[in-house]
Amino acid sequence: MALWTENSIIEKARRLLPGGEFLVDDCGLLALESRQRLIISTDSMQEGTHFNLNWHPPRLLARKLLNVNLSDIDASGGVPLGFTFNFGLSPDIAEGWIDTFLESLGDCARGHAIKVFGGDTFRSSQGLHLTATVLGRVDRHLTRSGIKMGDSIYIDGQLGLSHEGLCALRSGERWNDQNISPALSQHLDPRINIGLGVALAQIPEVHACMDLSDGLSKDLAILAEINQTTIRMARSFIDSELHGGEDYLRLFASSLTLEELSKRFPFGFERIAQVEAFQGSFLIDSLGQRIENHTFNHF
Repeated sequence: MALWTENSIIEKARRLLPGGEFLVDDCGLLALESRQRLIISTDSMQEGTHFNLNWHPPRLLARKLLNVNLSDIDASGGVPLGFTFNFGLSPDIAEGWIDTFLESLGDCARGHAIKVFGGDTFRSSQGLHLTATVLGRVDRHLTRSGIKMGDSIYIDGQLGLSHEGLCALRSGERWNDQNISPALSQHLDPRINIGLGVALAQIPEVHACMDLSDGLSKDLAILAEINQTTIRMARSFIDSELHGGEDYLRLFASSLTLEELSKRFPFGFERIAQVEAFQGSFLIDSLGQRIENHTFNHF
């Protein structure tokens, strides 16, 4: 039987999370300048569906929970302002695990200069449940709409690395602070170019942007469908690159060349596709064959 209580968890949050000292009311206050626009991202993680406690250390899970929401805000061109956090705990979660998780969540929030301003705690009979909602401000809002004929599609990192890490975990490999593989690190503790989306939003030749998280074959097809275009891949891709999820890259459309982008940013961009007039399929390979979606099914 758990030794912690709802009140003790709330007290921990007040002590360990930046802004926690103000968690005394049912509603939190977020002050905005009159001309600012608010954007919101929320993500839930359920034990057994999105993570496995046997291989996901609490300090890494906390960072991932917050960072995947920050990734959505950033890909929209936004700057984060604060977050809410819902904590669904099963009775067998140890108090030390909770302390480590909240300490890491607080450190991650402070690293991005944001504070918590609300949330909820509850008993979860179906394993650990985590939800974070991040609010941000935006000047130019980058969306999935607006790509133009002839645009190139770019990403800012390596595809499929998180999926490779998941496969390694399923095969028995585990996190080791002294010997961390890039694939394992990307899955358990993803590194995201937070701030790149804000910079891209300042470039008129960047026409659309999104967070690549569900897998390339799904997210690119959605991008093409929203814009009623065909997107043709620039090269052949292996399955982990096409269908592996949780890459958390900036996926954006621009009329700029790769050389022009590389002069502006220190990231290893890759041009992965080209926008063409609709040809009967939203996403096709370099030879014109339709690409099917084989990404993770959340249901």
